[in-house]
Amino acid sequence: MKKDKWLIVVDIDGTLIKDFTKYDYKSMDYLKTLNKKHDVVIATGRAYKASEELYHYMELDGPIINFNGSYTHNPNNLKLKIETTSISKKLILKTIADFMEEKVLLNAFTEHNDDVFTYKQDPFLDSFFGRSNREQKFGPLDKLLKTNQHSCFLTTIPGSVPFALEYAKKNFPEGYALRIWKDDHEYAFLEIYNLQASKGLAIKRIVEQFGYDPKKTIAIGDGHNDLEMIECVEYGVAMENAHPDLLKAAKYKTDTIDNSGVYTFLKKLEDKNII
Repeated sequence: MKKDKWLIVVDIDGTLIKDFTKYDYKSMDYLKTLNKKHDVVIATGRAYKASEELYHYMELDGPIINFNGSYTHNPNNLKLKIETTSISKKLILKTIADFMEEKVLLNAFTEHNDDVFTYKQDPFLDSFFGRSNREQKFGPLDKLLKTNQHSCFLTTIPGSVPFALEYAKKNFPEGYALRIWKDDHEYAFLEIYNLQASKGLAIKRIVEQFGYDPKKTIAIGDGHNDLEMIECVEYGVAMENAHPDLLKAAKYKTDTIDNSGVYTFLKKLEDKNII
């Protein structure tokens, strides 16, 4: 039981790391210190292999939430229960085939644990996955995928978002949805996700399994995928650089990542003897 400890959950991209390369070491070092008396948990859309660098840097020893809540485990104790939620392989392949038929698909990739399956090579994806030493397997996904996946992302042509949203509304089975990450003159970046997979649900499972006091929970993030996370804790915090929907929903706000917003908010709580 962890009734006396605070559970502090923190996103990675846009919260502790900017543009994949700029690390907020001030906040990370402070989280490392806090983890000695409380419990810090990472909640990210990344796979574990792409987030283990921060996990080890901050000397964490508890669970980590990956794939936006689809996969939760403790790297230091693999015997603990693993929570897994997946995306239907059948849905992924049908969506890709239909988008190709409509000539709106540019590229697609899926992830299962640390495996990455990519339709065709892309310099940005090569750089992104290369930073975490994750090798991609290239080719038609109907030939590569052997099982359901933890994540699925699509890049589509400019102006295709209305088609994509209408397609999801008409064709996705109950329990699935489409998230828009980017929509501009270059391309749209879309995510197919399982509604039973969210950072918020993963946090609730951790609170229940380990016996945290729900009144002693904090979550800090910046993205649309952090909505459920900040709504299920006592202190739901949005970075100043956050998605407009997150800023609107957040009970609390903090500074930007450039100004170490995670450190700023948590230090104020510590100075007030709250944590």
